[in-house]
Amino acid sequence: MPHKAPYGNFTGPPASVTYAGAEEIRRRRAEGERGLDLAAEFGVSPQIVCDIVHGRRRIRPDRAYYEAQLAVAEAVIRSLVEQLDPVAPYDQGEAVTAAHSWLRKRHNDAR
Repeated sequence: MPHKAPYGNFTGPPASVTYAGAEEIRRRRAEGERGLDLAAEFGVSPQIVCDIVHGRRRIRPDRAYYEAQLAVAEAVIRSLVEQLDPVAPYDQGEAVTAAHSWLRKRHNDAR
């Protein structure tokens, strides 16, 4: 029986490989590791490994991945704002909040 997704769309069963796992499969396969070995380690078929490597199977990042990316982006933005004018009279938090909102909107648009 197919799994019912939100809004009535039907999809396959939940993904058995996470986004981080797919990235690792791509990296290790590029380094020359055999697809059969990767399939056995991740508990998937060799065809799924092949699909991941060749981009035929897209695995979306989970919320933790996006939260980590947001944390990195916030740190970079804070650093850039401080470098621009370390004694600025305006609130640096406003710039970070605006950038954070922009990143969140971009994440939601990507869905």
